[in-house]
Amino acid sequence: MEIDDFFGIVYKLDSIEGGDRYCDYMGIGIGKLGGIYNKHQFIMLKPSCCGFDYNLMEQKGCNRYQNSYRARQNYRELTLHNGICRSSLKIVGNRIIHDQKGRRHIVTVREFSEERMRTTITVDSAVTLVKHYVKVARKTVM
Repeated sequence: MEIDDFFGIVYKLDSIEGGDRYCDYMGIGIGKLGGIYNKHQFIMLKPSCCGFDYNLMEQKGCNRYQNSYRARQNYRELTLHNGICRSSLKIVGNRIIHDQKGRRHIVTVREFSEERMRTTITVDSAVTLVKHYVKVARKTVM
């Protein structure tokens, strides 16, 4: 399946593996991982303007975050430590691979299936955090 097959599916955070170790290593609070589980949702939307491959929308409680991305392009973006890093991403089948190089080297892989979405975060090739999401609903995508 291709990544387009998963546009519009709403996923809810179900569980996290390695959260404490990840937070210790990154020096951040547990709130950065997603806050309240049943309030954290993730949806990938078709781009609202041409030239973008997809929009990622995350909702944590009342807060919504949405970013638009192009595959195979380099970006400069803020890290969890408010530093600037080089970032690039690629789409391979049903996976989005987001590579950030700054003070730390962070690789985020989002792997989609019809019923689940798994996010694996590797920091400096050593520390791994895994977030499991389950499908909540399919929304109509414009």
